[in-house]
Parts: sequence; C-alpha cells; structure tokens
Amino acid sequence: MKKLFLILSVFLIVYSATAQKIGLKIGLNMATIKSDQPNFDEYKKSLIGVNGGLVLEKKVVPYLSLQGEVLFSQKGFYSKEDEGNYEKTIVNYLEVPLSVKIKVGPTPLFFLAGPYFGYAMNGKIKSKQTVLGVSTESDDDINWDTYKMKRFDLGINAGLGMKFGPIFIEGRYGLGLTDLNDDSNESYYYKNSVFGVSVGVIF
Repeated sequence: MKKLFLILSVFLIVYSATAQKIGLKIGLNMATIKSDQPNFDEYKKSLIGVNGGLVLEKKVVPYLSLQGEVLFSQKGFYSKEDEGNYEKTIVNYLEVPLSVKIKVGPTPLFFLAGPYFGYAMNGKIKSKQTVLGVSTESDDDINWDTYKMKRFDLGINAGLGMKFGPIFIEGRYGLGLTDLNDDSNESYYYKNSVFGVSVGVIF
C-alpha cells in the first residue's frame, strides 16, 4: 500500500502539470463505521467532521473530464450511550480521490464516481464514562499498534453536484472497501462510510 500511495502521489504531480483547471473545495463530513459486530449499530451516530483541499480537472471530451483531488478528510464514528456517556473516534485522513466527471449536457448538473485512496495521518479517541455518578473524560491520541487499526484505506466515491460559473456545490458518498481491523484475533470487519457536502471554486 505504501508503494501504491507513492505511485499515486507521483501521478498527481504529473497530472497537476497537465491539468486544465485547478480549484479548491471545503465542506463537512457525516462519517460512521460499518461493521458486522453484533449490536454495533445500537448506539452509533454520525460523526461530524470537515473535508477540503485541492481539485484538479482535465477535460477529455465535451461533457466528460477526469478529476483528481488531494484532500484532508475527517472520518470515524460517534457512539452515545445512557447518562451522557459517549465515545468519539476521530481519524484525520490524507485522501486522494480519482473520479470520472460527467456533465449533463448544457445544464449545471454533473455526476462523478471513482476510487479513493486514503492514509490516516493521526487521530484521537475522546470519551466520557460515568460510574456511580462520577464522570471521567479522556482525550487520547490513537496508537495504531495498540488499537490495531490499519492506516491505509481504499474505497469508492459517487456523487452529484451543480456548477455555476466557477462555483460548484457537491454531495458525495464514500464507501470504504478496506477492512480497518488489523487484529488477527478478531473476526469482525470495520469499514468507513462517509457522506460529504462541499462547496468550491474552479479557477
């Protein structure tokens, strides 16, 4: 995976040199984790995070272009229990989506879809637990070996948006294909699931 990420980085450098349009975007994520662990979804809620970064677009034929991005994207999940207890797992990814973008004729509407590649740069686990009326809060950095989580993530994105002049708005769903569980003693899978909205400008 490290070699793949290096290849993607080189590709984007070359791609950016030939890109016809360059832009910026920023937005919000509503992230969670999909798992087959029993009762995992009982207290699970969406984690609100941010996304944003660089957009590179190259037209192939009229109404069809290739789009590469280099993004900061927050993912994870939020679990809320009784008595105000909670646990938030927040993971900050460097993400590289590569998409085919199709414009719907002369309208402002467009669709896009393609794979994404992510690397977890860092993260935190925040929690609150109440025992016998006494609440304790913690804020710990994720240790990838201790928590047995994989840093690399591979998935697919699909979304739609509208572009008005240089300004665009977009909604996108990303489904992780990589099992983030790196514990050989646990059989359950954990995969990223993120819905994001963003606004941007293409120069």
